[in-house]
Amino acid sequence: MLFLFPLALFGQDLNERQEQKIDKFIQDFFKGQQVQAEAHPQAEGFVANGMYRLFQIEHEGHAYYLYWGQAPSMKNIFDYALMLDENWTILKAKVLIYREQHGRQIGAARWLKQFEGYSIRNYTELPEGIDGISGATISTTNMVKAVQSVLEGLSTQI
Repeated sequence: MLFLFPLALFGQDLNERQEQKIDKFIQDFFKGQQVQAEAHPQAEGFVANGMYRLFQIEHEGHAYYLYWGQAPSMKNIFDYALMLDENWTILKAKVLIYREQHGRQIGAARWLKQFEGYSIRNYTELPEGIDGISGATISTTNMVKAVQSVLEGLSTQI
């Protein structure tokens, strides 16, 4: 059984679907192994709408970091998650919940794989390093901006 983030960590507004998607992302990343997670000590700098967004996960003597966020699509928002290593390098990116009919292609693993390897050291290169998707221009642009913003925030606060 995987550690399920208690709603209290995120705040009152996280719904069950979001919690399940985050848990599944963690479970898939750690291949179902048990992990311990808690709000990162400097998580206060990563609070939005009363919810913590940055978590530290201990696994086999290593620290990993989960960032959960939201970004705008054409008419709504989508939820995404990033798994980072001890050097604040992205190991995996995932669109957790996409709430529109158009632009769903940003959830493709092949497209999201482009974010892997970006870190607090090279986040300024992100816009040029990520290919767009025809028909999902707004969502892809906003995902790139969101990830870049997260890495920039980490580089200044961590």
